[in-house]
Amino acid sequence: MSHSEARSLNIKHFSQEKADDYDKRMEIANQSLVLSKILLSVGTSYIDELPKIDLSDVDLTVRIDRSLFLRGISDGGIFRSKEGLKILDFACGTGLVTYDIASHLLPNSKIVGIDISQPVLNNFNDRFKFCNSFENFFYKNGIEVVSYRYDILDNTFNVRNSLEEPKELNQAKFDIVYCTISYHHLEDIDQITARLSGYLAPNGTLIILDFYNSDIELQNHHDHHINNNEAVRQLHGISRKKLLDTFGKAGLVDIRVEPVAKLKMYRAAKFIKNHCSKENVEKLEKNELKMFQILEADGTRTKTYLVENELVMAIGKKGN
Repeated sequence: MSHSEARSLNIKHFSQEKADDYDKRMEIANQSLVLSKILLSVGTSYIDELPKIDLSDVDLTVRIDRSLFLRGISDGGIFRSKEGLKILDFACGTGLVTYDIASHLLPNSKIVGIDISQPVLNNFNDRFKFCNSFENFFYKNGIEVVSYRYDILDNTFNVRNSLEEPKELNQAKFDIVYCTISYHHLEDIDQITARLSGYLAPNGTLIILDFYNSDIELQNHHDHHINNNEAVRQLHGISRKKLLDTFGKAGLVDIRVEPVAKLKMYRAAKFIKNHCSKENVEKLEKNELKMFQILEADGTRTKTYLVENELVMAIGKKGN
């Protein structure tokens, strides 16, 4: 499938209704907090040890208290390494993770969010529309958050939709570029990784966080079912080998790729079939997973099932 075809599927998938529903879901809110905590725990000397987040005592089947969960984040992390940090949140979505990162930055820092979906950016912009309030933490600390709709690979799409290249991308001076739970929606990972690394300043850091299951390392890992959602381009997550290869091709150095957390929460059957391990898919088909019906906003009920997902982090630096 081409990049443009995959993009069209993702734009179709993330309608305004889908974006609004995404923001309301408890499992998405909890997942985003876990992603934020992992990112904020990355140290400046990450090459020695990546953050491992132990969630064994955290009940992800109920809504997490944000302030308690993010309490005690180390001041030694790369997101607090200096004032005036410049950050790119690629495929930023509705800004759930962006908000947590921005809330922990040192003064005069800036986050640029990029996405191809206007509906999710509508919600992103609503989340940050209060930033110019005189009483707001961001305003008082000179922290700026902006977003753009833009395709970093296909300028024909940008011209057709009257999308100008963000000036921040043209400057290519980001200290950190990160992307959370989006690489599995992308078709040409090598091209995208190369482009993202090109936006880094010397010694800048690229971080990818996404779903992972150990059975995707097996050559025949796709055999146990068909794709139920074409917007998911990398079934069951991305292999460590693929991430190592794509970071290496992009010319990054000090590369580490490791699982960093396990999430146990209720997921819809469609999610399980596209994102979870062969074992969990087989348990779903045999009705062996614990089930819980969630009440939707429209009054309908959806069956969800308790499963465990791993998250993998890939991180590397641009040379001098």
